[in-house]
Amino acid sequence: MIEPFVRWAGGKRWLAPKLAAEIESHKPRLYVEPFVGGGAVALAIQQTIPKLLNDANPTLMDTWRCLQKSATTLIAELERVTREFPNTQKGYLDARSALNSAILDPRPLWFRRAALFLYINARCFNGLWRTNSEGFFNVPWGKLKKPSTIDVDEAAHLFAWLRPVTLTTMDFHELFHGKKLPWMQTCIYADPPYHDTFTTYTKGDFDEDAQRTLAWDLQLLTKKGAKVWVTNNDTPLVRELYAWAQIEEIDEHHCIGATGDRRGKRHCLLIRGIG
Repeated sequence: MIEPFVRWAGGKRWLAPKLAAEIESHKPRLYVEPFVGGGAVALAIQQTIPKLLNDANPTLMDTWRCLQKSATTLIAELERVTREFPNTQKGYLDARSALNSAILDPRPLWFRRAALFLYINARCFNGLWRTNSEGFFNVPWGKLKKPSTIDVDEAAHLFAWLRPVTLTTMDFHELFHGKKLPWMQTCIYADPPYHDTFTTYTKGDFDEDAQRTLAWDLQLLTKKGAKVWVTNNDTPLVRELYAWAQIEEIDEHHCIGATGDRRGKRHCLLIRGIG
């Protein structure tokens, strides 16, 4: 099992071993994640199982691609960025400005942008990714005295693990309907922005209509033979949308919130559409 290389709000490190074991028991020909984020579950699944990992966040996915292309180049660039921007509030804000300028660059693989993303991710508040209406990252400094970072050995393991993986950046609906995939033997894990918790992930919100579309798409894919797992907030809407599936109540550690009373163990749902 490989650890995620980023801090990610709502990450599933705690659930990854359980979920990976369930998914592997179905012997899938393909594993698909439409909202990969930090990839805790994907990284826990055997390397021999083909994977398609997707996220609508282009900055995140370009970082995955840089690791896949040349982990050593990315680590070298990250070392340069860390020397350039000290671990202070000013250093963080300067790096954040540099990242937002780099987001405008059209090149598909730019290692400096990926290195800036990793620098910011290690130091921002709660590992949160949030953008404004213009698509620029605006999360404040997290005040971490010793921010963690990916090292050479971790990057090398990720590079090897990523070699056979397909990485895409698109809307989940486009992913499900725009690609001809072997749904009959595919396992899908969807961990979308939680309903009624946090929606401003990328430019444009993941609103109630998106939640409905996702549930409808996943139900359709189960009818085509796919096995589906979903995690989401425990709300009346989510229970309504997934009434066709098996719903299990679980507790998770919730790290999004400006105050301590909004963080800690919280109730959520693990949903299975596995026939």
